[in-house]
Amino acid sequence: MFKRSLAFLSLVCLSILAAGCMGTLREYQPKSAVETSVKEVLANYETAYNKHDVEGVLRSFHHEAEIVSEVGVGLFPSDRFRVTEFRDVFTQAMASNPVMSLSEPYVFLTVDSGDKAVLEVLTTFGKEKVPSKFSMILDGNRWLIMKILYY
Repeated sequence: MFKRSLAFLSLVCLSILAAGCMGTLREYQPKSAVETSVKEVLANYETAYNKHDVEGVLRSFHHEAEIVSEVGVGLFPSDRFRVTEFRDVFTQAMASNPVMSLSEPYVFLTVDSGDKAVLEVLTTFGKEKVPSKFSMILDGNRWLIMKILYY
């Protein structure tokens, strides 16, 4: 067990060092088909947000998705939001912060089963940069956002 934990920690450290300052999510060079698919979903999410296309944003999420904000980001107060609240949450977010970007991807992990992935990035809303973790799930043949954690 200790060896697996040490190996995992080493992988995370190497991922952080290798990624360094990667720039934008769009500049990130995927290393696998899973990374390519997940990157595409997140890029579509970012584009839909910036076009103020709430329906496009919602298409990126799993039907049981949630957003958790531990830090009280300007547009997402410290709270937990269920997918049923997303339409209102994103409409308000887009009104107060019309531009959002995902940058500096620094950890990308795929769970052994192959149907879950996690990508950590900086999410920028206006001048506010927030570390964020996107947990993804493979639903049928489509990757979707299951959870966003702002921390």
